[in-house]
This record gives sequence, C-alpha cells and structure tokens, in this order.
Amino acid sequence: MTKSIISALFAICIILLDVFVVAAHNAGEVVTSIRKGAYIPDMLLSIKDMRNLPVPLSNENYAFIQSIDDVCNIVIGNFIAGEREIILIQDKNSDGKVDLVVHWFIDIERYKFEPNPDKEYNQESFKKLKEDIINGVRGRVFPNEQGLEYIRVLSQSSGNIKKWRNGFAVAKYDPDIPRQEMLSYFFSIDADGADLVFRVAYIPKNNIKVSPVINSFVYCKNSKDPFIKDVTQELIDETKKLSPYEQ
Repeated sequence: MTKSIISALFAICIILLDVFVVAAHNAGEVVTSIRKGAYIPDMLLSIKDMRNLPVPLSNENYAFIQSIDDVCNIVIGNFIAGEREIILIQDKNSDGKVDLVVHWFIDIERYKFEPNPDKEYNQESFKKLKEDIINGVRGRVFPNEQGLEYIRVLSQSSGNIKKWRNGFAVAKYDPDIPRQEMLSYFFSIDADGADLVFRVAYIPKNNIKVSPVINSFVYCKNSKDPFIKDVTQELIDETKKLSPYEQ
C-alpha cells in the first residue's frame, strides 16, 4: 500500500470521527459549540474558505494550526471583544516567515490584508503562536487546552499507546464508554515530513459532553515546517521510552 493511499485513508478516518461527533450530537449525547460553519482539517485552507469557518454559539475565541506539505497556517478566531473576526496567518514555504495575514470580519463580510505581514507577525512571534497552540497555552490566543502535557500524562499508561506509522497514537477513552476516544493524538515522521494531529472529540462539562468549536486544533500532514518536525520527533522519542511496542 502506497503512502498516498495510507494518507487518504487517514484523512477519511479523521473526517469520519468528525461525522461521529455530529451523529452523537443528533442522538443527544454530545452538545455542539458551533452556531454555523465548519473546519475540514485535511483541506488546505484558502482565503475564500475563511468565510465558512466555525462561528461559536457563545462568545468564545479559538486558535488552530494546519500545516500541510510546505504551507503552515495559523488561524485565530476572535469573538470575545471588538469586531468578530477570523485571522489567517500563513507561511507559504516553511521558512518560518509569515507571508500572508488576512482578516475576515464576520459581521460586515469584509477582508483586510496586512501590507507587511512579516512585521505584523515576525518569525519569533509566529513561532510563539505555534508553541502556544501545540502546548494548549491560553493568553494571546485561545487554543484547546489539551496540548502536549496531556499526551505526556496519557503516555504514562501503556494501554493508551498504539503503534502508528513511524510513530504512535495516544488516546484518552471515555470512562463510561471504554472503547470511545475523547482525545486522540497521532504523531509520525518520515522523509516526506511530519504528521501530527491533536483531536478533541468532546470533553465533559457539568454532566454533559461538549464538542469544542475546533476538534482538530493541530493538524499537520507531510509538514515541512521545522518546528512541527522537531515537536513530532520529540514526541516519538519520548513515547518510545514508555511504549510496550518498543520493549
């Protein structure tokens, strides 16, 4: 089986997981956080696609990373204060420099392009955004909080680890439905780049299960971004020490 077929199957699995969340919501098991819109992580985001990204039910900010091949996107949704907007920050060739910054103002349906994107977000601040999202650190941006430290905690139990491609998959299972994954993490690397996915199906809140606005808040496929590759390799090396597949 070729790598392209494997990648396609993996993308289908991610989409099916999102379909499962919607189905569960319709069955009254999971509550959605989205008023309208959708994010399909396997499809490289375009400027036009910004208009269709999720708008939360409540005033809730979000942030996510999408890195596919040479392109690395960071998307920030601002809904708590000021004009409601979605910002796309893009590095087109994995050199760590920002090449494009676009604002989509939701209520007036208008774009704004920053004339000097690399000054709006220099290399250091762009890297810091990636770090914060992957670590689930909230402050300047508001990603899902289930970042790297969750993987490290979950990996302490070998039952949460599975072999996946050249790396591993780590999951947290629903205590009420033992085979159902609440959190899913995938990380692998090869000559074509890094695959890194952090996905939250739902989290328990006040005795209900809530699907976040963004499920796959880290989605990287064949990423050439040096920072993404370093994080992926670090995760593989750490998990090898704990995995029953490496003993």
